[in-house]
Amino acid sequence: MIAETSYASYHQTTSEREIQEELLMGLYRKRGALTDREACYLLGWEAPSVVSARRDGLRKKGLVTELGRKRAETGKTVVVWGEIKSTLF
Repeated sequence: MIAETSYASYHQTTSEREIQEELLMGLYRKRGALTDREACYLLGWEAPSVVSARRDGLRKKGLVTELGRKRAETGKTVVVWGEIKSTLF
């Protein structure tokens, strides 16, 4: 059985995804390294899974990467993501 959110995500238009990726990338540039949960809160999105889907798209494009890990309020270790900085200049 396909989850309702997966079905909705599949049918979401490319332009909506691109807009969300741009918003997320802008947040990384402005705020630096963030967990998916932190980014979700700051963007006001409904779930961290939305952030992880858009972040994964940015990762595949070579724009973001794992920058480290930290302990969350829950006590679990979580990944911190951020923009890949160019070292060309």
